[in-house]
Parts: sequence; structure tokens; C-alpha cells
Amino acid sequence: MGPIMGIGLSLGINDLALLKNHCIIFLFAVLVSLVTSTLYFLISPINEVQSELLARTSPTMYDVMIAFFGGLAGILALSSKQKGNVIPGVAIATALMPPLCTAGFGLATWNAKYFFGAFYLFSINTVFIAWATLLIVA
Repeated sequence: MGPIMGIGLSLGINDLALLKNHCIIFLFAVLVSLVTSTLYFLISPINEVQSELLARTSPTMYDVMIAFFGGLAGILALSSKQKGNVIPGVAIATALMPPLCTAGFGLATWNAKYFFGAFYLFSINTVFIAWATLLIVA
């Protein structure tokens, strides 16, 4: 979540070097997450789609709201004097990692619908977390 909030911050303060740095870190984190989840589903006995995986393949307005309010909570928590990691951690757990893990499942099972649906949800969540950060910073 740090690189996503860094993207929002860099856009808010118009710092292109910071934006480039956080985009590189973000892409690396996404790549590592996708590779790890794909490897997990390749070696695990889970080969049937479960309801939790299916829920991450078609975004709803609730998913967008969770990402937006998680981003708001994250930037507010990080900008306060009492730096807490609980709220940003919850945002990561609810908005970012489940779609990436589902995308890894889609890659491991060669199911494009699962991969692209989950990656679309992850992209929406990323944009709304960055946008929430931008709104607070700007």
C-alpha cells in the first residue's frame, strides 16, 4: 500500500521523480505477489474455484468503497502523529492482496476470466486508494 499512497502523494505534490520511484516499487511488488500466488496455486491441491476466489473476479461498488475508504484511512493514519499500521494493514488485506491472489489462481489454472477479472478489481482498488491519498494531500 505504501507505493500506491506514494503515487497519490507524488501526484498531489507534483513530484515526478517520486512518482517514477513509487511506480517502479509498485510494479515490483505486483510482480512478486503474482509470481508467489501463482506458484502457490501450482503446488497446492486447490484446483477448484471457491466462493472467495469467485467474489474477486467481478468488482462491485462495495469493493470500490472499501478501497477508497481504506485509502483515506491509510493516509490519515500515516499523516497523524501516532503512526499506526493497523488500518493500512486492513486496507491491504481487504482491497489489494485477495484480488492479486485470485489473479495468481487464474494464471496457475490458465483461466483468463479469473485472471483479468481479479486484476481489474486490483486495478480499480489501486486507483481509488491513490485517489483518496491525492484528495487528502492536495
